[in-house]
Amino acid sequence: MRSKLLFAMKILARVAVFFAILFAILFALSGITNWVTSQEGKTDRHMRDYIYTYLGEQKKNSIDVFVGGDSETMASFSPIQAFEEEGIASFPLVMPAARLSELVPMIQMSMENQSPKVLLLETNLLYQKIEPAVGFKVLMESKISNRLMVFRLHNVWKHAFSPLPKQYKLWRGFRLRDGVAPAVKVDEYMKQPADEKRPIAWMNRQLFNMILRTCRKNHVRLILYSCPSTTNYGMRKHNSLQELADENGLTYIDLNLAADEIGIDWNADTFDQGDHLNLAGARKVTSYLVRDVKQLMPDLPDHRNDPEYADWLTDAAEYDKAVEEVLGLIEDEAAAGGGDAVYEQGDIWSDWDKEIH
Repeated sequence: MRSKLLFAMKILARVAVFFAILFAILFALSGITNWVTSQEGKTDRHMRDYIYTYLGEQKKNSIDVFVGGDSETMASFSPIQAFEEEGIASFPLVMPAARLSELVPMIQMSMENQSPKVLLLETNLLYQKIEPAVGFKVLMESKISNRLMVFRLHNVWKHAFSPLPKQYKLWRGFRLRDGVAPAVKVDEYMKQPADEKRPIAWMNRQLFNMILRTCRKNHVRLILYSCPSTTNYGMRKHNSLQELADENGLTYIDLNLAADEIGIDWNADTFDQGDHLNLAGARKVTSYLVRDVKQLMPDLPDHRNDPEYADWLTDAAEYDKAVEEVLGLIEDEAAAGGGDAVYEQGDIWSDWDKEIH
């Protein structure tokens, strides 16, 4: 009996050693792939998952506002501009074609080394088509990949043989998009019956509830907002999103209702026919949104004179020069009437379901 017990203990010890070595190797590989991915991002070859490595590079407790979303957010919110205008230190939890089931673990991960006051959540994600089984599968995979980045970034080796197409430079997660393609569907935009709704799917509500619980647990104010987009929004969505906000005691800022006040020019401020905004439109939205947030949260710190944020000012000086150049291109393209191309070859913006309103 004693010999059998000793034998079993030896087997368990070997199994434990095996898994200890395995996890040590996985953590080491995760560190290597994390570093390689970081270098890809810094050389303007933007990988979809670079946002994870960029998040890990932020100084602890240096971010006051997280902005979560997909390509709608990437196209419309500039962290550097928000810093220049209001001193807000923000970070974009965004990826092109992001799914809500991916965003949930990203938000949870972001709270580990940061103590933000606000999470701005762009609402386009709430209207994705996600089957419950697929949603839970992606959620679990993302949670595991966030701990062992080698699983998330395992394809990084391919770039040595097949480099990614050169992408727009990232300015703290934001791209200076030029291009002008006048919006379509402007006449019916936000003109649907005022009493109709487009319900949010069950799985999306469960994922939203996870985000809400994470924010409340970490004492973070959750604010919903919708970017101006003629192809993604209408009154039916607005009504359901407002109802969701009211049910949970949240603020909802629908910038589609304020498009005229913001000054959106649908002939010049979008690069893909009203789906996403170009730099001209993004500057207007960023200014409007950060003013709203500052009014709602007057205690948000202004870091413009804080020496700990000197790197923001350095980035801003370079950013302003790039902005001036891109705005000049947009002005020339708008004067020429713009184009009708929706997406460029090699670009990695999302291709959204157009059954929107």
